[in-house]
Amino acid sequence: MSWRLKRRLAFGGTLGALLLIATIDARAQSVTFTPIADGLSQITDIAHAGDSRLFVAQQSGEIRIVQSNGTVLPTPFLNLSGIISTASERGLLGLAFHPDYTTNGYFYVNYTASGSGTTVVARYTVSGNPNVADVGSALVILTQSQTFPNHNGGDLNFGPADGYLYIGFGDGGNGCDPLDDAQDPTTFLGKMLRIDVDGGAPYAIPPSNPFVGIPGVLDEIWAQGLRNPWRFSFDSQAPHDMWIGDVGQTAREEIDFQPGGSAGGENYGWDCREGFGSSALSGCSTTAACPPAANTNPVHDYDRSGGRCSVTGGYVYRGAMHPGFVGEYFFSDLCSRDLYGLRDDGAGGFTLTTYTTRVPSAARTFGSDVNGEIYIGTSSRIYRLDGSSPPVTSCPTSPDPTCDLPLKSVLTLRDSPPAGVSDKDKIIWKSAKGPIEPQAGFGIATGNTSYAWCLYAGPSSALIAEAGVAGGSGWSAVGTSGFKFTDKSGTQAGTNKIALRGNVALPRTRLQWKGKGSNLQMPSLPLSGADDVSVRIHNSENSNCWGADFGPSTTRKNEATIFRAKIP
Repeated sequence: MSWRLKRRLAFGGTLGALLLIATIDARAQSVTFTPIADGLSQITDIAHAGDSRLFVAQQSGEIRIVQSNGTVLPTPFLNLSGIISTASERGLLGLAFHPDYTTNGYFYVNYTASGSGTTVVARYTVSGNPNVADVGSALVILTQSQTFPNHNGGDLNFGPADGYLYIGFGDGGNGCDPLDDAQDPTTFLGKMLRIDVDGGAPYAIPPSNPFVGIPGVLDEIWAQGLRNPWRFSFDSQAPHDMWIGDVGQTAREEIDFQPGGSAGGENYGWDCREGFGSSALSGCSTTAACPPAANTNPVHDYDRSGGRCSVTGGYVYRGAMHPGFVGEYFFSDLCSRDLYGLRDDGAGGFTLTTYTTRVPSAARTFGSDVNGEIYIGTSSRIYRLDGSSPPVTSCPTSPDPTCDLPLKSVLTLRDSPPAGVSDKDKIIWKSAKGPIEPQAGFGIATGNTSYAWCLYAGPSSALIAEAGVAGGSGWSAVGTSGFKFTDKSGTQAGTNKIALRGNVALPRTRLQWKGKGSNLQMPSLPLSGADDVSVRIHNSENSNCWGADFGPSTTRKNEATIFRAKIP
């Protein structure tokens, strides 16, 4: 389902009321979520430093590095856990690398201090090791006291057009902004700040900031009227529009938009307004003058029906892998896991697409790599946003010698009468490997991962049977660290089940395939005791493969209709 959002730009930079007109977005394509990294904790931000690495901020205070192959380096890039409060919504909340990071090594963090909960924006410097920061290099840029433990905002980004540092603050918390901070020009709370970290110590005020020199208004303020801007970003392509996901009270979630080239000064309406409506919709009241002067409407808002609860702002796609996504702003809802896209329709409005495939787990944050690909951070995993799932991988004509071979493996084949395809024909392949890593030994499955199971036998290792699961909505969790899938669609015939299980409490990472009624005529049964028998499983999303080779010396059992082999 897609919606076209018509906007009217009034003089003075105020966004007027929007018309919602149902339409179909012919350019919309299905999405998949490719697993990139696992084993992280309470992800709050994802950033890059101009190279292939992803830097992942964790609420606990650690910044972890994810290499281009998905490996999470064991040593944190920076560990601030000893100076951070993580109560409620507090913690390490934002990370941004200086535009000249490759030469000056500067990066900036936003966290809440232990004890007081005060918001601290600080600069750190990388050490001589590019994968480790100098923890002693801290330079505090600015602070803001916090009365309550929630609504800290915390995101920060450098503007690609001006090189200034933008910092998003929530309204200070509790509920309904009881101190009316979002409309108070004497506090950072509920504001978007813009500062020049290169022009002074610890920073300077950009002379073009909208409130410079106005008595009673802080010079740092770029925009105001925000409740809890949970992730904002700039379009990396000129004119570098700013997109803000602002979390609502109890009624409406909103996406705010600032066009590139704006002179700043927008007032997004909180705590007078929530989305397009009054904050009274959530039972709130305010002493602020409402509506605010130069009130700026969001470009989109939505209610909390369907289990929705909290918007997570995202990014405009500018990558090369999926041309159909280019120019689309992606965002999500934390509770419903719905994924949305907003795209400029070229006629003064936006087209909204609601994607039918949900994020595998709650989207806590978004990020982008150096190439413009978009990533989604959940509680413990990072997924890359991709296009349609590829088809089930076809089995090669001979076993791939580069596949990762498990430590242990058991194969059972049963070719039950009558001859040919029978509902009683079965394949069971169970494997285990180490070292102990949650699922990592066999890859991380998503709801769209497809697999192909391949059986080779005989002197020439000929392909004698294959089966597959095509991915889709049939994946379900197994405990806290595994997945299983049942495909009854008849892909390559039969009902096939694949299960992955990995947990630090288990002795091995495990992979199991079960097929029944698959295309397993297996004319070579009974297999000769001298035959080599090989199994391979191929993953369609990342080309990984695993397998086992059951040579003549392995323990095996041969009968007219059954073959069983085991690697101890």
